[in-house]
Amino acid sequence: PLTGLYNRRYALPRLTEIARDAMREKDSFAVMALDLDRFKRINDCHGHASGDAVLRDVAARLEAVIGSSGITARLGGEEFLAVLPGVGEREAWTRAEEVRRVVEARPVMLPDLSGGGHVGITLSAGVAIGRCVSATFQPERLAEMSLERADRALMSAKALGRNRVMLAQAEHAA
Repeated sequence: PLTGLYNRRYALPRLTEIARDAMREKDSFAVMALDLDRFKRINDCHGHASGDAVLRDVAARLEAVIGSSGITARLGGEEFLAVLPGVGEREAWTRAEEVRRVVEARPVMLPDLSGGGHVGITLSAGVAIGRCVSATFQPERLAEMSLERADRALMSAKALGRNRVMLAQAEHAA
């Protein structure tokens, strides 16, 4: 309800459906793990109403970039997910970079109840491409592996200084 995006309970089964479709069509899909940088600082310095305002604003920006070409969800806290069916590495990285730039481009206005003003925000993103090379591989496992790889790429982006997009190394499901 806070962001208007899908939640984890909806997104993860939908990711499995997208993996199943990609396997059937011998296509790929992109998984983006997105996390706001230093979000705790916003809550600590400006209050939870400001944190909520940031989450709503970022969700709207994410939805504006991804739109109907994929699904967007808030997995929890300040972590978001985007899944793009039929997308390869180049397009996935380009879209993730667009999300990163759109989030960074302008500060978020804070609610008057929190003192007003604005706060700059950035995000880090990990991108993985789901692709299956074996007809015996299960869609649930492909979805899980793709999300895990995107999450590892996200952790690399954070470790390298935040506010960046990292593409997961290619792995083939066998």
